[in-house]
Amino acid sequence: MNVLTVCTPLVITVIVYMGDWGLAKLDVQSPALTRANNTVEKRIKHLIKELKNSKEMGVCTKKIEDEYQKAVIAKSRLMDVKEAK
Repeated sequence: MNVLTVCTPLVITVIVYMGDWGLAKLDVQSPALTRANNTVEKRIKHLIKELKNSKEMGVCTKKIEDEYQKAVIAKSRLMDVKEAK
């Protein structure tokens, strides 16, 4: 019984590692990366709509354009993270 208690964490670690390796080989994104990607894409779509509406109303769009650039950079970084895996 004592051996089983000691070996269980080691076996579970190996199984988790093999599962993670298998998912990486199949190019499956982690849930956290998928959520982050969806959040950034929603933000970009919202900023595009907001930018268009502001231009139509003749409002200064400098701050919206800055936020849009930051969102595009964040999207690019997320793509770099995916490629690094």
